[in-house]
Amino acid sequence: MTFGVGMFAQGGMGTEYAANTFMAMGSGEPVRSELSVGNVIIPLAYQVNPNVTIGATLDYMWSGLDMQMAATPMQLGSMVTGGTGQLGGAIGAGALNSATWARLNFTDTDKFSGAAKATGWGAKFGGTVKVSNDVTLGASYRLKSALDDMKTSASSASMTANPGGANTATFVDAGRITVINFQMPAVLAVGGSWQVQPNLMLVADVKSIGWAEVMKGFKMRFDSAGMGGSVSFELPQNWKDQTVLSLGLAWKANEKLTLRAGLNLADNPIPDALVNPLFPATVKNHATLGFGYQASATDALNAALTIAPSTDVTSGTGVTIAHGQTNLQLMYTHRF
Repeated sequence: MTFGVGMFAQGGMGTEYAANTFMAMGSGEPVRSELSVGNVIIPLAYQVNPNVTIGATLDYMWSGLDMQMAATPMQLGSMVTGGTGQLGGAIGAGALNSATWARLNFTDTDKFSGAAKATGWGAKFGGTVKVSNDVTLGASYRLKSALDDMKTSASSASMTANPGGANTATFVDAGRITVINFQMPAVLAVGGSWQVQPNLMLVADVKSIGWAEVMKGFKMRFDSAGMGGSVSFELPQNWKDQTVLSLGLAWKANEKLTLRAGLNLADNPIPDALVNPLFPATVKNHATLGFGYQASATDALNAALTIAPSTDVTSGTGVTIAHGQTNLQLMYTHRF
């Protein structure tokens, strides 16, 4: 039996657009998003026999979100799903009809958390079977997360607009933003490894990611601390479930150096018409090269370079979004 503890970044993304870009809608303020999801896991693994191992983890999770979003009153109005009290009545009566821009703002200065925060739980379980001396198969399932709604403090968010036609906001209301039922999806994975030769291993994994259940719409509610009442918004998402194929190899060049390569192939879960430049999660495929160097019995260095080619999509509003990534990872390990 083996148990432990670990802390990991599970996911997230963010974008930033300057105050003079079209995304600012003439408001003179920058537009940005910053989403992060992390977890502390407590894993437990049990070796049933020399060929079978099973395991599970309990995950303490947290999420954070910053967002500064600008829109035309028509765009903002299309996202409104309801309202209450004085604020809801004012929006419903057309308080922003004469505006040229409107904004939702909630952000902090911390790069490791967002102004809207939540905590919750998750879990995973799975196992491996050693089919032969050279082949091992495995499977795992990660449950959909159980995160609370993300919330800002009572008056740290704001809604602003310029009904007077000037660049300066003449409609200003402070309050709380609640991001309703944001969850990470369930993931089913199966895979295997094949030790082709003593110095060559091949691996493959297939994952099915349940985006459709958790990304139907991005829902928020603004509770006014000034005017009173609330307004609810929803950005349609309608993501599809995603299948991801991962292939890799490790070649042991000598007793100290291992060379690695990987390929990740996936479809895009986001309908082109609904891609939002604030959340352009459109990257599909990537390739990875890396190495591991065992300097001594206790010290090792590992490195990996990941390149995701740019993917271009055109949204329903005619905006073309190009998104690619290059990532470098270095890891030093010391065993006591």
